[in-house]
Amino acid sequence: MARLDPLLPDAMSAEQRRIHDAILAGPRGKVGGPFPALLRSPVLTDRIQELGAALRFQSSLSPDLRELAILCVARHGDSTVEWNAHVVIALDQGVDQALIAAILGNDQAPDTATPAQGAVLAYCRELCATQSSSDKTYQAALDHVGETGVVELTVMVGYFTLLAMVLNTFKVAPEDRDGVPPAHLRLP
Repeated sequence: MARLDPLLPDAMSAEQRRIHDAILAGPRGKVGGPFPALLRSPVLTDRIQELGAALRFQSSLSPDLRELAILCVARHGDSTVEWNAHVVIALDQGVDQALIAAILGNDQAPDTATPAQGAVLAYCRELCATQSSSDKTYQAALDHVGETGVVELTVMVGYFTLLAMVLNTFKVAPEDRDGVPPAHLRLP
């Protein structure tokens, strides 16, 4: 059961309503996931949603690599809401189901993964586990996505870890409108 009651638009402060409407009008097109909980702190919500929009919609990373990073974080944090929403997006972006299944099972990247996908997955997993990366893992990521890409990946892992914590702490339930992954690609 969710720990916070829904925050209805009519009960929002002017600042909450402004940010709610800005999120709704932005590239997400909806106020879901962590944002209903975050709206309790309008200033934080505004900054957090702006950072997320930059990471998701203005990143130098290709969509498949971006979604792999997000799925890695969602799996590491057992964030069902994050996982469900981003499995659907990853599939839409052409990420191979075998690669998603490998993330789900904490397995090695399959042979079908590109070298860039393998490097990004290794980097994000190591970053989630240790909050840093070894020289070897860092160099492999750098070779495939460049300096800007590694900076964006690092921030993306931190950002989506923040969201996973919000979703898990406030027991936000997955919504069908965010998409439902195929049964074999759902978090246990």
